[in-house]
Amino acid sequence: MDHAFAGSVLLHSVPRGILRPCLSTIARELGYEPTAAWESQPRIVGSFRTEIQWVGSADTGAAVSATLAGWREIWFEVIQHAANGSSGSRWMYVPSLGIRHRHVDEFGNFVVGEQELLAAMQQANDGAFALRRELQNLLAHHWEIALEPLRVADAASDKEQKFRAS
Repeated sequence: MDHAFAGSVLLHSVPRGILRPCLSTIARELGYEPTAAWESQPRIVGSFRTEIQWVGSADTGAAVSATLAGWREIWFEVIQHAANGSSGSRWMYVPSLGIRHRHVDEFGNFVVGEQELLAAMQQANDGAFALRRELQNLLAHHWEIALEPLRVADAASDKEQKFRAS
């Protein structure tokens, strides 16, 4: 397997009862057992968060994302860094919204293609409100809004007690 790609899995919210099965699911896709230091997620009671760094092939980010999306109670992001001339990717999952994928540049900005913009303009039928809605969809706006409080909680939880699930 070509391990020329790297990224991270940001598990923003995982219920206590599925910490180990969730980690096992990720391990099956990665082909090795990742290390996870779980912290409580204060925004969702009884939930925990962790960040896992990974290396893998060109399809690893998509495979991990697809597998995790099957767990309806997990909130997550998977990031695959650009490598070997290909753009990076980011997958975001919010239970009420489903999964959203966007290509990203080397700075983490979403890459919106010409054809996507043309389709958004056509779909909007010259209406400003409709165009705004289409552009928000291209920029994964609703996923960003839903995940931001969990990211902030993640950043603020450095002082929280950590434990390892094995």
